[in-house]
Amino acid sequence: MRTKRLGRPRIGGDIEAEIKRLAYLGWTPAQIHQELKRRPQFEGRYPVARTVRRIVAGLMPQDTSGWWSLADADGDDAAAILPVLAGVIERTTGRISRLTKAQAACVLKIRHIAPDLSPWWAFRLAISYRVRVHREQPTADLDELLAFAPWRGREHFDRFFRVVKLVHPDWIQSTGHEPAEDASPEEMRAALGSLSIAEGLWLAMEMQKGDGNGKA
Repeated sequence: MRTKRLGRPRIGGDIEAEIKRLAYLGWTPAQIHQELKRRPQFEGRYPVARTVRRIVAGLMPQDTSGWWSLADADGDDAAAILPVLAGVIERTTGRISRLTKAQAACVLKIRHIAPDLSPWWAFRLAISYRVRVHREQPTADLDELLAFAPWRGREHFDRFFRVVKLVHPDWIQSTGHEPAEDASPEEMRAALGSLSIAEGLWLAMEMQKGDGNGKA
């Protein structure tokens, strides 16, 4: 007799990715759940509201640092943080209109290291670092992203991708699919498989020479 498997049912990777994308844009779990139910491609597959709440809660650790303001920073620090705040407000259409002090501190570190990274992706990367630190998880892959700066162009990305294949072969999909010389962002997304932050930065690379607010 086969034993019935217990535990939470698995949800599709495309659904989880969309939940996270909308959460980063400031949508509430209830809004996300309703949006998933409206999407034809998720019909019969969308998770229950409790699952959406759990995924969203996992993205944003509890933050009691208080809201950041200009009074909390000197001129140079504020000059690095304020463009990110503006980018986040614009990208989320006002759903997120403030940064916490903890978020701003992490944004500042990233902006000092990578001033050419778009404001939106500086915010996304800062959130990812905070989640990892909160969960006591390693940040080596995020450190490598900043070290190789794949958003700066194809040469930088190719160098980063070679290192990924050498050091982290498990990050590449088992199909062995690799990007062609003229790969589109969509093809690169497929090649990177589970490396979600890197795939997002590759998409952002196509946009950030403009206003940095394109969809990823």
